Amino acid sequence: MTQATIDVVVDLHKEGLHNVGTVYQGRLFRALDDIDYLEQKLGAAADYRICKGIYLEPENIAHTGYAEIVSATNTCIDKMLRAGAYCAVASHDKPVIEHTLSALESYGMGPGKADPRKNAGGARGGKGPGYEFQMLLGVRGPLRRKLAAAGHKTRVYVPYGEKWYEYSIRRLQENPTVGAQVAKAFLMPWTNRP
Repeated sequence: MTQATIDVVVDLHKEGLHNVGTVYQGRLFRALDDIDYLEQKLGAAADYRICKGIYLEPENIAHTGYAEIVSATNTCIDKMLRAGAYCAVASHDKPVIEHTLSALESYGMGPGKADPRKNAGGARGGKGPGYEFQMLLGVRGPLRRKLAAAGHKTRVYVPYGEKWYEYSIRRLQENPTVGAQVAKAFLMPWTNRP
């Protein structure tokens, strides 16, 4: 299924739809090879959304320990930025965000700056200068606001559609700390203002 999704992205780019990207789970062993594959096919036009991955994958295909998952995700972020690709960091995890901020600084990237990477894929309508941060509504609002106040492009994701409830319950079951943050945002909405 993962390869089929990546192939759809490549096919859409061939059809001229260059504002289409793909999501990678940093925890998967194959993630670095998948990044290489997409770089070979799309070059700097590659557009990624990287997350640690919430699914509880078996240990024969994915990292299962917290430190390994964070490290693998950060390695993916480094590889994407080095390749000139657009990198949307979809994480509420402070070590991932701190690593991303450090990596951006090392490339001279940041708020109010054009993407300085010589191999960058160029401006992408409505997106940040080579990167952005993405967070789920109700989770780590203060951190999201701090990033936005510093000038970083941020996006808030809201579960919707016919299966929004099932998706939300699965997220809560797989990561109970999200439940506490959502409950806090619901009971004390002022803590999660945009």
